[in-house]
Amino acid sequence: MSQIEGRSFFGYAAKCNDLKEVVALLRDITGEEATKATVAFGMLLAANSTDGGEYRDDALAVLNSLAYAKAELDIAGCHTFPTIEVTSDVLFSAQRYADENTIPCTEWPTSDEVINNVLETAKKYSKVTEWKRLIKNENGVVVGVESIENI
Repeated sequence: MSQIEGRSFFGYAAKCNDLKEVVALLRDITGEEATKATVAFGMLLAANSTDGGEYRDDALAVLNSLAYAKAELDIAGCHTFPTIEVTSDVLFSAQRYADENTIPCTEWPTSDEVINNVLETAKKYSKVTEWKRLIKNENGVVVGVESIENI
């Protein structure tokens, strides 16, 4: 697993290493808290997926990665409110931070500063009382729910 600051806040979702794994988990879990934590971690992973750097283009790469992740996560979450609430909040917060800390042609935030903003916003959604997943039969039909801790 890559070293992502704040990974430990996101419980079971922190086992994911890329957006594809987050999307797969999102389709298998149930519960609003778990959904929000998974989506928030997906946004944090996306922010950390860029090369990083101190130039404006580096900060923009983080924002671009977040925009892409928002679309992917919203689709995977069927555009339900728990998903779009988190993706919208994380993306807007990062965009606003980047904009407010930019003086054209002279100053802009580094990619790490934008990523730190993403972490702080995402942490608001990291509390999960219990992680549960859907139990599906061989045809993919949901037949029950079980605690992930029991797996």
